Amino acid sequence: MEYAAKLKTPGGLQHGYFFTKIKPKLPTAQEAHQAYWNHLSIDNYIEGDYKFRQRKYARLEINFESQEIANLGSTYFQEEEFNELFGGQHRVFSPVDSDFLKDPFFLKLLNFDYHFFKEHKLLTGVKHYVGIHQIRTTTISKRLGEVTPEGIHKDGHPFFGIHLINRVNINGGVTTLYDNNRNLLDQITLNSFGDTLLVEDDKLFHGVSPIGSISDGLGFRDVLIIEFY
Repeated sequence: MEYAAKLKTPGGLQHGYFFTKIKPKLPTAQEAHQAYWNHLSIDNYIEGDYKFRQRKYARLEINFESQEIANLGSTYFQEEEFNELFGGQHRVFSPVDSDFLKDPFFLKLLNFDYHFFKEHKLLTGVKHYVGIHQIRTTTISKRLGEVTPEGIHKDGHPFFGIHLINRVNINGGVTTLYDNNRNLLDQITLNSFGDTLLVEDDKLFHGVSPIGSISDGLGFRDVLIIEFY
């Protein structure tokens, strides 16, 4: 696989982000991968009567040379300075399914992100702690789904990839990127399976606009986020 593609901005990640597309060779692989998002758990840390987010999480230790993966649990923590809404607390989510961690397309995305950041000299060595977030944001009728209820923010983890898995019956969900002075840099909508945004957190703030349903009934946006700690 060719991991380092032509960069979006001159000088590579000088602005802290890169957009690309990653696809499986067979449509059946896409369908199988998307199906893992049909069994996520309600995110009970969302306040209010409409729980618009479902998710699973895993903290892993990975040797990218041997491809050995150790699962360290499903507790997630962010400092309060990076997340005013949820920071400062140890959030415990439903664990990612063990079968998902063996899924060929998941492993392709994981290794793509690792090699990308390594080739840009942001990662060194072969063993790293990695966070895996499966997230579905939902909307129904006039109830909006807040993709980033914390607003414009940093994640507080050095590098991460956002991979679109599915987008059904929705508008919105536009990712907005800002420099560290909160000057607007770009707006990107992840529209299709495999659309990928790679981010260097130290250089950017980011946020995603709410989603609304195009027609009556359920709409949703599914993403996989792979963070390197």
